[in-house]
Amino acid sequence: MKRWASGFFQNFQSHKREALRSPSALLVVGTLLFDLLMLPVVYLAALWLALRHGVNQHWLLMLGGSIAVHFAICMTVVTRTISWRQAVVGFPCYWIVNWWNKSIYLWTFV
Repeated sequence: MKRWASGFFQNFQSHKREALRSPSALLVVGTLLFDLLMLPVVYLAALWLALRHGVNQHWLLMLGGSIAVHFAICMTVVTRTISWRQAVVGFPCYWIVNWWNKSIYLWTFV
């Protein structure tokens, strides 16, 4: 995964002009970068709220809203290649594995 993450950012660096001109590539790259940067921000904010105020509706709304936005973005991108049903069924497993993958991508990005 480290090698793939490094390769992704090296490819983007080499081909960023072409990627920024293509709506499809921009959607994929933009989604990945948005997801990559928002994942730690939202979850750290939710953790901070939970530690400061305990588990309450603010914490749950932030976490639930984050998962809902993540779901919507992923479904938009993924359903371009597979059916809605396959995407919905696979989302829980993807969401769990996403934590590990995004941590590797974030480490490589930084």
